Amino acid sequence: MKTITILLTRYPDLLSGLVSMISRSEYSHISISLGNNPETFFSFNFKGLAIEKSGIIESRKHWSRRLYIRVQVTEEMYRNLYKELMVFTGMQKYYKYSFAGVILCILHIPHKFHNRYFCSQFVAELLVKAGILNLKKQASLYLPGELAGEFMSCFPCGEFFQEKLPGCVPIFI
Repeated sequence: MKTITILLTRYPDLLSGLVSMISRSEYSHISISLGNNPETFFSFNFKGLAIEKSGIIESRKHWSRRLYIRVQVTEEMYRNLYKELMVFTGMQKYYKYSFAGVILCILHIPHKFHNRYFCSQFVAELLVKAGILNLKKQASLYLPGELAGEFMSCFPCGEFFQEKLPGCVPIFI
């Protein structure tokens, strides 16, 4: 068995507040990492495909909340996820963030734009293509908190831990 980690975060900005309010979730961003002690997380942000090192993540004081979800997957699922991530990273300059995708997601309108993603759509597609998760609806219809909820329901024995940051209210899971 191999380990993957999902990281949920919340930024204190207007779009994050809107996403959190609409999804009724504490989190507005999601990313994914391979391994038990993840050094690198993959996601989409306003700059496109984001590859973030854990040192950068740890130094971000402006995040108000973080939740780590760590689960065990089969070797085959892990290999499939790795291959999908390598396709994205190999073509990184061609991928862009999808503002329209977030709006369509909020309006519950399925969509698929060529080389354009938002964070939860990207993570959802990776998990589906790797055979890790079967979703009830299209990947483009999940906001971060909702995707995390579906992920946690499929992996009830996963390891969940929230990091308490200065000035944030503790959330119990």
